[in-house]
Amino acid sequence: MPYAFSPDDCQIASVAEYLRHFPTRGKAIQLSHLRYDIYGISDCLCLGATTQAVAPVHNNALPLAFSDAVSHMANEMRLPTVIDEALAQDPKVQDIDEAVPLYPPGIHNFWHFTFENLSKVLALESIGYTGRYIVPAAALADPGSDLRQSLTLFGIGPDRLLPAGPVYRIQRLMLPGRINGLNLANNMPFAVFLRKKRLEAVGSEPGSRRVYIRRIGRRKIVNEDELLAILRDYDFETVIPEELTVAEEWRAMTNVACSVMAHGANTALTLLQKPGSGFMEFFSNSYINYTSMHVVRLLRLRYMPLVEEMELSSYPGDRTPLEDFLTQGFYADIHVSTLQARIFLENFFTHTKEHP
Repeated sequence: MPYAFSPDDCQIASVAEYLRHFPTRGKAIQLSHLRYDIYGISDCLCLGATTQAVAPVHNNALPLAFSDAVSHMANEMRLPTVIDEALAQDPKVQDIDEAVPLYPPGIHNFWHFTFENLSKVLALESIGYTGRYIVPAAALADPGSDLRQSLTLFGIGPDRLLPAGPVYRIQRLMLPGRINGLNLANNMPFAVFLRKKRLEAVGSEPGSRRVYIRRIGRRKIVNEDELLAILRDYDFETVIPEELTVAEEWRAMTNVACSVMAHGANTALTLLQKPGSGFMEFFSNSYINYTSMHVVRLLRLRYMPLVEEMELSSYPGDRTPLEDFLTQGFYADIHVSTLQARIFLENFFTHTKEHP
């Protein structure tokens, strides 16, 4: 093993904390207009195929991993294991001059990619970064992936992308500070910046429309026919994002006066809606996660979270642990209360000029 490393002794630290102890190893670049910091650090390893770990090299030892490399605190505990598993394969280390690791957990999800990863890329590009990004190998290999399509819209082609998997020793590593999309409501300048850049990339559609974003895969609407009957009364059209390119998805949302959809990755599209427009979001009764508060706050959306009604009889009688029963909601399809949906639409369109 070329590097001395012990997962039991590995410390987890933020880059800011690290630079307080080792100020000559790098510096913070402060983006005051975004209330955000990007760090340049010398001589680091970047490891992991599906989860990134970044560790500064000290005399061929790896004493710590940077918490900034992952978007959520819950992912930090995995970092020593990621490093240990990568080094156990006795990899051939690739030396590169400069790069940005961009493959934290969740990057394959369009919502997490948009708010926690694309945001970092745009911040870096805004200060003139012209180096490379380390991204998931599968996304790099697929020109149709959301990641490839999104980066192409901002002039970032495959020549500036490196596949995750190899162990890279990076002489100048650029590591953006942690962005947790759930906390963007506390940093509205960044939300404004992300919306502005996406609109500049695709332009805006004229007119006004109402859309139902149909979900493919888990968390579908089980009584969708009943819901569609109501939506037709209000001239909604159905949009299936999987049938559109990323550019088409973004542009299609720019003239939306009201959107309706199940909770999931597609809610990232609401950032492009008209200010003051409507947004109805469906949740199962055992998985409720308000991930769009920054968009609601920024655009002053008239937001209606509609939670599936609880049927106590749905709790199994086979001593299934309550925790297991509740987490099933993350995958469960959703039954929508059509009465509640109709009331929201009646109220919204009665108080706007959009009434049919």
